[in-house]
Amino acid sequence: HLLFLNKSNLYIQKVDMETSPIYISSPTHPINAITTMNHVMLNWKITNEPSGIAGYAYLLDNRKDYQPDFYNLGADSVSIFKKGLNGGNYYLHLKYKDKAGNESMVYHYPFSVDTANPVLAEVNSPTHAENAPEKKHEFKVNFSAVDDIGVKGYNYALSTNRAAKLNQYTEGGDLSFPNLEDGNYYFLIQ
Repeated sequence: HLLFLNKSNLYIQKVDMETSPIYISSPTHPINAITTMNHVMLNWKITNEPSGIAGYAYLLDNRKDYQPDFYNLGADSVSIFKKGLNGGNYYLHLKYKDKAGNESMVYHYPFSVDTANPVLAEVNSPTHAENAPEKKHEFKVNFSAVDDIGVKGYNYALSTNRAAKLNQYTEGGDLSFPNLEDGNYYFLIQ
Protein backbone atom coordinates (compact mmCIF):
# COMPACT_ATOMS: atom_id res chain seq x y z
CA HIS A 1 0.00 0.00 0.00
CA LEU A 2 1.08 3.52 -0.69
CA LEU A 3 0.20 6.20 1.85
CA PHE A 4 0.37 9.92 1.20
CA LEU A 5 -0.96 13.03 2.87
CA ASN A 6 -2.41 15.93 0.90
CA LYS A 7 -3.13 18.89 3.21
CA SER A 8 -5.46 17.34 5.75
CA ASN A 9 -6.44 14.21 3.82
CA LEU A 10 -4.70 10.84 4.09
CA TYR A 11 -4.84 8.75 0.93
CA ILE A 12 -4.20 5.03 0.71
CA GLN A 13 -3.58 3.41 -2.63
CA LYS A 14 -2.91 -0.26 -3.26
CA VAL A 15 0.26 -0.74 -5.30
CA ASP A 16 0.46 -3.67 -7.72
CA MET A 17 3.99 -5.08 -7.52
CA GLU A 18 3.55 -8.72 -8.57
CA THR A 19 1.80 -10.89 -11.12
CA SER A 20 -0.58 -13.81 -10.84
CA PRO A 21 -0.02 -17.29 -12.30
CA ILE A 22 -1.23 -18.22 -15.79
CA TYR A 23 -3.28 -21.42 -16.03
CA ILE A 24 -2.89 -23.00 -19.50
CA SER A 25 -5.03 -25.83 -20.87
CA SER A 26 -5.98 -27.36 -24.20
CA PRO A 27 -9.17 -29.15 -25.29
CA THR A 28 -7.25 -30.69 -28.21
CA HIS A 29 -3.88 -31.56 -26.63
CA PRO A 30 -3.76 -32.34 -22.89
CA ILE A 31 -0.48 -31.40 -21.23
CA ASN A 32 2.36 -33.83 -22.05
CA ALA A 33 -0.03 -35.84 -24.27
CA ILE A 34 0.61 -37.17 -27.76
CA THR A 35 -2.19 -36.71 -30.29
CA THR A 36 -2.53 -37.23 -34.02
CA MET A 37 -4.27 -33.88 -34.59
CA ASN A 38 -2.10 -31.38 -36.46
CA HIS A 39 -4.01 -28.40 -35.07
CA VAL A 40 -4.07 -27.13 -31.51
CA MET A 41 -6.29 -24.90 -29.40
CA LEU A 42 -4.57 -23.47 -26.32
CA ASN A 43 -6.49 -21.52 -23.66
CA TRP A 44 -5.34 -19.64 -20.57
CA LYS A 45 -6.69 -17.69 -17.67
CA ILE A 46 -5.34 -15.48 -14.93
CA THR A 47 -7.44 -15.53 -11.77
CA ASN A 48 -6.46 -12.27 -10.08
CA GLU A 49 -4.70 -9.33 -11.69
CA PRO A 50 -5.60 -6.10 -9.84
CA SER A 51 -4.17 -3.60 -12.33
CA GLY A 52 -5.38 -5.46 -15.43
CA ILE A 53 -3.53 -7.05 -18.36
CA ALA A 54 -1.58 -4.86 -20.77
CA GLY A 55 -0.61 -7.65 -23.23
CA TYR A 56 0.83 -11.12 -23.76
CA ALA A 57 4.08 -12.39 -25.26
CA TYR A 58 3.90 -15.88 -26.69
CA LEU A 59 5.69 -18.29 -29.00
CA LEU A 60 4.79 -21.81 -30.08
CA ASP A 61 7.88 -23.82 -31.05
CA ASN A 62 9.92 -26.94 -30.25
CA ARG A 63 12.29 -25.40 -27.69
CA LYS A 64 11.72 -26.42 -24.09
CA ASP A 65 12.62 -23.20 -22.26
CA TYR A 66 12.23 -20.26 -24.63
CA GLN A 67 11.68 -16.77 -23.15
CA PRO A 68 9.45 -14.67 -25.46
CA ASP A 69 9.96 -10.92 -25.15
CA PHE A 70 7.83 -9.49 -27.98
CA TYR A 71 4.30 -8.66 -26.80
CA ASN A 72 2.27 -9.97 -29.72
CA LEU A 73 -1.21 -10.55 -28.22
CA GLY A 74 -3.66 -8.01 -26.88
CA ALA A 75 -4.95 -7.78 -23.32
CA ASP A 76 -8.26 -9.49 -24.14
CA SER A 77 -6.64 -12.60 -25.63
CA VAL A 78 -7.44 -15.86 -23.85
CA SER A 79 -6.55 -18.46 -26.51
CA ILE A 80 -4.70 -19.23 -29.70
CA PHE A 81 -5.46 -21.71 -32.49
CA LYS A 82 -2.74 -23.05 -34.77
CA LYS A 83 -3.18 -25.50 -37.63
CA GLY A 84 -0.80 -27.31 -39.95
CA LEU A 85 1.57 -28.52 -37.23
CA ASN A 86 4.13 -31.10 -38.31
CA GLY A 87 4.82 -34.12 -36.14
CA GLY A 88 7.03 -33.40 -33.17
CA ASN A 89 7.23 -32.02 -29.65
CA TYR A 90 5.88 -28.50 -29.09
CA TYR A 91 5.82 -25.93 -26.30
CA LEU A 92 3.65 -22.88 -25.81
CA HIS A 93 5.72 -20.17 -24.07
CA LEU A 94 3.49 -17.49 -22.56
CA LYS A 95 3.92 -14.52 -20.26
CA TYR A 96 2.09 -11.25 -19.70
CA LYS A 97 2.66 -7.69 -18.62
CA ASP A 98 0.15 -5.99 -16.36
CA LYS A 99 -0.90 -2.34 -16.52
CA ALA A 100 1.39 -1.55 -13.59
CA GLY A 101 4.37 -2.68 -15.70
CA ASN A 102 5.03 -5.98 -13.95
CA GLU A 103 6.05 -8.94 -16.13
CA SER A 104 5.01 -12.45 -15.21
CA MET A 105 7.34 -15.41 -15.39
CA VAL A 106 7.16 -17.48 -18.58
CA TYR A 107 4.82 -20.46 -18.47
CA HIS A 108 5.57 -23.46 -20.73
CA TYR A 109 2.90 -25.89 -21.96
CA PRO A 110 4.31 -29.08 -23.58
CA PHE A 111 2.44 -31.31 -26.03
CA SER A 112 3.25 -33.63 -28.95
CA VAL A 113 1.83 -34.17 -32.41
CA ASP A 114 2.27 -37.52 -34.17
CA THR A 115 1.13 -37.26 -37.79
CA ALA A 116 2.85 -40.30 -39.29
CA ASN A 117 2.77 -44.03 -38.77
CA PRO A 118 6.07 -45.24 -37.30
CA VAL A 119 8.59 -46.71 -39.71
CA LEU A 120 10.88 -49.45 -38.49
CA ALA A 121 14.43 -48.19 -39.05
CA GLU A 122 16.52 -51.26 -38.56
CA VAL A 123 16.34 -54.77 -37.27
CA ASN A 124 19.78 -56.11 -36.34
CA SER A 125 21.01 -59.28 -34.77
CA PRO A 126 24.37 -59.37 -33.00
CA THR A 127 24.20 -63.20 -33.03
CA HIS A 128 22.91 -64.07 -36.53
CA ALA A 129 23.54 -62.60 -39.98
CA GLU A 130 20.48 -62.30 -42.21
CA ASN A 131 19.85 -65.37 -44.44
CA ALA A 132 23.00 -67.11 -43.20
CA PRO A 133 23.02 -70.43 -41.35
CA GLU A 134 24.27 -70.25 -37.78
CA LYS A 135 24.91 -72.94 -35.20
CA LYS A 136 24.13 -70.73 -32.21
CA HIS A 137 21.00 -71.70 -30.28
CA GLU A 138 20.39 -68.22 -28.87
CA PHE A 139 18.99 -65.51 -31.14
CA LYS A 140 19.33 -61.87 -30.12
CA VAL A 141 17.73 -59.00 -31.99
CA ASN A 142 17.44 -55.22 -31.58
CA PHE A 143 15.21 -52.75 -33.41
CA SER A 144 13.87 -49.21 -33.30
CA ALA A 145 11.43 -46.91 -35.10
CA VAL A 146 12.58 -43.87 -37.09
CA ASP A 147 9.65 -41.80 -35.81
CA ASP A 148 9.21 -43.03 -32.26
CA ILE A 149 6.82 -40.27 -31.10
CA GLY A 150 3.82 -42.10 -29.78
CA VAL A 151 5.29 -45.61 -30.20
CA LYS A 152 4.15 -47.53 -27.16
CA GLY A 153 5.45 -50.92 -28.22
CA TYR A 154 5.93 -53.55 -30.91
CA ASN A 155 4.05 -56.71 -31.88
CA TYR A 156 6.35 -59.52 -32.94
CA ALA A 157 6.78 -63.26 -33.45
CA LEU A 158 9.72 -65.62 -33.81
CA SER A 159 8.48 -68.64 -35.73
CA THR A 160 9.37 -71.31 -38.24
CA ASN A 161 6.29 -70.09 -40.14
CA ARG A 162 6.79 -67.01 -42.32
CA ALA A 163 3.08 -66.10 -42.00
CA ALA A 164 2.89 -66.42 -38.19
CA LYS A 165 0.61 -64.14 -36.20
CA LEU A 166 2.36 -61.36 -34.30
CA ASN A 167 1.12 -62.58 -30.93
CA GLN A 168 3.93 -61.28 -28.71
CA TYR A 169 4.34 -57.69 -27.45
CA THR A 170 7.25 -55.67 -26.11
CA GLU A 171 7.86 -52.03 -25.28
CA GLY A 172 11.63 -52.35 -25.67
CA GLY A 173 13.83 -52.76 -28.69
CA ASP A 174 16.07 -55.63 -27.52
CA LEU A 175 14.99 -59.28 -27.37
CA SER A 176 16.72 -62.55 -26.67
CA PHE A 177 15.50 -66.06 -27.50
CA PRO A 178 17.64 -68.72 -25.76
CA ASN A 179 17.61 -72.50 -26.29
CA LEU A 180 16.25 -72.58 -29.86
CA GLU A 181 15.96 -75.92 -31.62
CA ASP A 182 17.76 -76.42 -34.92
CA GLY A 183 15.73 -75.05 -37.86
CA ASN A 184 14.89 -72.00 -39.94
CA TYR A 185 13.27 -69.12 -38.06
CA TYR A 186 11.57 -65.90 -39.12
CA PHE A 187 11.51 -62.82 -36.92
CA LEU A 188 8.41 -60.75 -37.74
CA ILE A 189 7.73 -57.34 -36.26
CA GLN A 190 5.26 -54.50 -36.52
